[in-house]
Amino acid sequence: MSGGKLTDHQKVLDWSTNFKNKRTPFTTNSAGISLKELEEFIAEAKVKCPGFSGLRIYLVRYPLEAQKAEQAKGRIGSDGNNLSQPSFVLVPIKSFDPATGAGTDFKVDSTNDVYALSIENPDDPGGDSILCPPKC
Repeated sequence: MSGGKLTDHQKVLDWSTNFKNKRTPFTTNSAGISLKELEEFIAEAKVKCPGFSGLRIYLVRYPLEAQKAEQAKGRIGSDGNNLSQPSFVLVPIKSFDPATGAGTDFKVDSTNDVYALSIENPDDPGGDSILCPPKC
């Protein structure tokens, strides 16, 4: 994906639950993102989330239907349990406290949407990010 997009907050939380509650073997050990894509995300987040003061990094696994798993295999891999390899999602937060890392995910325009940069989301192909492996 290039830049971020509005994403239902509960969907991000569900992806995070996949990471935490369904621990199965995986090969991914890092992810990378281009400076350009990260800077574009932050610039747009400043517009969509005025006054945000930090970023939350969610560790996630995306759900994969059989067909989607096959289509995404070369890009994000699959752990064989209808979930992607681990990845991450960046979400702007309000009231970031550097002492504790606490803050509140910034909801956009009184909705349940957050402005999120979802690394290697199988629903958003493209962009300048990778998971390593399978892409590295």
